[in-house]
Amino acid sequence: MATAHAALIRSANARLLVAGELSAIDEYFAPDYVAHGTGRSLAGGHDLVRRFLDPLRRAFTALEVEVEILVESKDRVAWQRTLRGTHRAAYKGFPASGRQLVWRDMVTSRFRGGRIAEDWVITDLAEQLLRARKTPAGGKQPITNTKRSPDMDQKPTKKQGMSSNRRGAARPDAPKPGADIAAYDASRPAREAAICRRLRTEIAATLPDATSKVWHGAPVWFVGETPVVGYSVPARGGVALLFWNGQAFDEPALHPMGKFQAAQVDYGSVEEIEVTPLRRWLRKAGKQLWDVSVIRARRAAASKKKRTGAAD
Repeated sequence: MATAHAALIRSANARLLVAGELSAIDEYFAPDYVAHGTGRSLAGGHDLVRRFLDPLRRAFTALEVEVEILVESKDRVAWQRTLRGTHRAAYKGFPASGRQLVWRDMVTSRFRGGRIAEDWVITDLAEQLLRARKTPAGGKQPITNTKRSPDMDQKPTKKQGMSSNRRGAARPDAPKPGADIAAYDASRPAREAAICRRLRTEIAATLPDATSKVWHGAPVWFVGETPVVGYSVPARGGVALLFWNGQAFDEPALHPMGKFQAAQVDYGSVEEIEVTPLRRWLRKAGKQLWDVSVIRARRAAASKKKRTGAAD
């Protein structure tokens, strides 16, 4: 049975996005509403919602929206929506393509007083607009959740995705800002894509204040500048979920990885994801941060020892 919050989300999408009843915005959103996107937050209350809806509805005709509620707690709901519409007018610098586009938003909504006070949103709309612009006239628009990434048929290299040490631990090499986690998930094979989407939803719901990006080919979440959790799709299949300070959690289900404090768990299907321990690990990840200074000190000491040995 749908909760009041879930019912409000479905109603808001039907009335505001599909029917265009913008006069009803105040029924669904708090006056001080704030939206959080990738790397930025926007305040503006009801006017912010209107500035989002107006250009979107002008640019896309015959809008259809499917809402799926994923996770609910006392004041938060993690959900996703699939949108379909014909791109009839320019939108955010992309000229009208005349094509029907399909895109997905992953959203975590926080409620206060029966209305939405904050949203954390990840969308792949920009990627779909770019694909539409590159698709030749008369060609078919690719659908991201069925398209296999070319790199899945190639042997991973150290410069591709999260590199692995001898025991298979996934670790980041260098930042790659601006990439889209939703696009990463959608480009994986169907089984892995489903696992990634579920993990992304749980991470966003449990760590709503964390920032995220694709970091050298794999999704990673940060508290401040410290990486805390991320996942990757190894060549053997499945999804590896890595906690940078996981060995400090004292959780037997997490397997130590590498020389430092990382630990990970592997999932072969969505059904293998046990939500209760996963949320506990994520809460610990947000509080028990990986101490980067210790790693730097160890490396400096090792470098000094090596130089001293060479001098002898």
